[in-house]
This record gives sequence, structure tokens and C-alpha cells, in this order.
Amino acid sequence: MRGMANKRLYFRAYLSLLPLIAVLVVMRGYPIISAIGKSFTNWDGLYRSEWVGFQNYVDFIKDGPFLMILRNTLVLLISVPLQVFFGFLIALLLYEKVKGWQFFRGVIYTPQIISAMIIGYLFKIFFSLRGPFNGVLTSLGLERFAIEWFGNTYTAREL
Repeated sequence: MRGMANKRLYFRAYLSLLPLIAVLVVMRGYPIISAIGKSFTNWDGLYRSEWVGFQNYVDFIKDGPFLMILRNTLVLLISVPLQVFFGFLIALLLYEKVKGWQFFRGVIYTPQIISAMIIGYLFKIFFSLRGPFNGVLTSLGLERFAIEWFGNTYTAREL
């Protein structure tokens, strides 16, 4: 008896999803079918449509950038799985303690640490007493606001 109740429950659940599925099929299916139909015509984009059959496809393969598109697609087809594989390999090397893992972590994180240091140094220069920010304030006649921004406890905390 319990199995029959579960089947009714599932049937009702799928029945309640039917309107959503129908809307999705129409909203996704109509544009695809319409685009396929229009690909066989010489359509001006607004009004006039002239049936040309497979001529658009023949022209595209013969005159268009078909070979370049095909090459780019093949490059993506090969490079994306390789990138995912090497990404997982790097993550594994960073996570597991294999031989040389500390060196590998250092090599991976060094660019991030250096860029953070450079940004900090540039901020220090930018907000120094003779830096560009205070220069702009002085040129606008706001000399009284030109201070050592990182030298003051209140302003350093706010920046």
C-alpha cells in the first residue's frame, strides 16, 4: 500500500511541474526552431525574407571564417580540459604534503605576496605628506587637510 501512495505522490509532483516544463520548452524551443528556419532564408532583419535553402551554409563554409572558427573551437576543446586537469593537479600539490610541497607553495604564493606589497608601498607614496593626494588638496586650496594620512592613527585606520 505504501508503494502505491509514493507513486501517487510522485505523479502529483511531476504533474505540478508540467506547466513549468511546458513554458521552458516553449521559451527555449521556439527561438531555436525560429533561428534554424531563418538560417535557410535571406532575411533583411525586419520585413523581407527570401528562401535560399542551404546557400547560407555553403557561403559560410566557402567564404566565411569557417576554418578559423573551427580551429578556435578545437583549441578550446583541447585547452579547457587541460586547464582543469592542471588546476586540479596544482590544488592537489598545494593540499597534499608531497615532496617539495613547501617550495611549490612558495612559488605559487610569491606573486600574490609581491603584488600586495607593491600596492601597500604605492598607497604609502600616494598618501604621504608630499604625495599626489595631498598635492591635489593643496592645489584646490585645502592645505589644512594635507596631512600624513598613514601617520595619523585615526586616518590610517579609516584608509
